[in-house]
Amino acid sequence: MRPVIAQKRTRCYWCKENIPAGSKRLTDTITKKHKGEKRYFTRHFHFQKEDQEGSCLELWAVKVFERLPIGVRTNNPRGRPQLDLSTEERTRRTKLLKSLRNQFRYYVSQGNMDLMPKYPNEMDVADVRKAKKFHNNLGRIFDELREVGGIPDRYKDYANQAVH
Repeated sequence: MRPVIAQKRTRCYWCKENIPAGSKRLTDTITKKHKGEKRYFTRHFHFQKEDQEGSCLELWAVKVFERLPIGVRTNNPRGRPQLDLSTEERTRRTKLLKSLRNQFRYYVSQGNMDLMPKYPNEMDVADVRKAKKFHNNLGRIFDELREVGGIPDRYKDYANQAVH
């Protein structure tokens, strides 16, 4: 959609009246594919008419929205059911999830790619301490998350193995 000064007389898509040359108009070009080929349609609208408020485009848009109502959109575009939490619980849960992500990010950045070591005897003492601290922090965060909406699916495997 672009505003244009009309070079020649054109017809308004909405009111079907002529737009005189030299006056302001809105021009919209629509591309549609039909049987493999592109087709271009150009629509012209009055920018402002003397006898009405607003442009013909606004009136046309209102009519279209009345005819084709838009469904109510939720905050959750993925379609998962939203947890029924108060604002305080929601902010607490958000902080806990951020803390959980930061714990994983820090632990993985230290070079310990195996988050749940099967053979702790083969690790250094410092690595064992880091792993224990990591598991204790996970257990604490998971316990708090259970109170405010539960543990997300991506962390359920770790929740079952974490120290409580």
